[in-house]
Amino acid sequence: MNNAVNTEKFAFDLELQKKEKAEFSAGNDLCFFHVGRFNKQKNHRFLIEIFSEIVKLQPKSHLFLVGEGSLKTTVEKQVNQVNLREKVTFLGLRDDVAALFQAMDVFLFPSLFEGLPVALVEAQASGILCAIANTISAEAILVPENVKVYALTDSAKFWAEEILQEASAFKRTNVSQIIKDAGYDINDNVTELEEQ
Repeated sequence: MNNAVNTEKFAFDLELQKKEKAEFSAGNDLCFFHVGRFNKQKNHRFLIEIFSEIVKLQPKSHLFLVGEGSLKTTVEKQVNQVNLREKVTFLGLRDDVAALFQAMDVFLFPSLFEGLPVALVEAQASGILCAIANTISAEAILVPENVKVYALTDSAKFWAEEILQEASAFKRTNVSQIIKDAGYDINDNVTELEEQ
């Protein structure tokens, strides 16, 4: 069985996006998002370096981080060291990730290694632009036109420039049917399991 998600819950909704952006007082800021435990695998150090370069090019940007973990304090210190405290929000553990995705514009995922990450499946189900590392299996790419792959050997500045260029032309749409067709809808999977 695939690491399926509730596609209806994650499906992009323009009105919901406006509501969620207003809740975060995000306004016209470009909102970047990451969901993941604060551990070495998730490569938060490089993620913050990328975002630091993004802010230099697009000051009206904000990064939201969901998760907890042993490296969270280290990441908080890094954010303070590069003077981004007003630009980065640590959201802790949340049970409303589907709603949070509605408010966001770009999913940053520069992991050092992954299996098949559920957070990336959720990101794609939400229709968001995804910027991921080339360490992540192509099997996890379900909506190719929405996923941009960059090498971890490329500089943070390169990532930032490429991501902002992609974001400027990106048009978000409801891609739930693509996720369903790929076999990653939880309701379809439950039905299939019941019929076994």
